[in-house]
Parts: sequence; structure tokens; C-alpha cells
Amino acid sequence: MEMVRKIVNADMLTPIFDLPWASRGTQVEVIVFPAYSADRQAQQDQLAIQERRKRREELLDKYSIDLSNFKFNRDEANDYE
Repeated sequence: MEMVRKIVNADMLTPIFDLPWASRGTQVEVIVFPAYSADRQAQQDQLAIQERRKRREELLDKYSIDLSNFKFNRDEANDYE
């Protein structure tokens, strides 16, 4: 049997939709949950990204590294012996 998905507006208390012919005479399960629009999902994703950035910044603000006297030595970096 195939799966059927139908999104309906919540103003209908009794949703009506067609079932596949193969489901005739069998038990079917209906699951109801709110459908999220792409815009709402994008907003939630954006909020999650902002929250992760905030936590990362809070973590990185705890540490400081002074590289003012650091000089890169290419010969030393390539010396494998």
C-alpha cells in the first residue's frame, strides 16, 4: 500500500481526502501534526545559526592568544629531519 500525504487548513475539523483503492477494507493510521512552511523553517534555522554564533563567540572570548612576537620560519617548517 502506498503512503498518502495531504496538507489541509486547520479550519476544517473533519478533513476529507481520498485513499488508495488498495486500502479499502483495511485499517489505516492517521497522524496529525502542524505543517511547517518553508519560511517558518528558514526563520527557525536562522535563529539556530544565530544562537550557535553567540555561543561560539562567548566561548572564544574566554581565550586570547598573543601572536605579536611570532615569526614564521619556512626553513624550520620544512625541516623534517
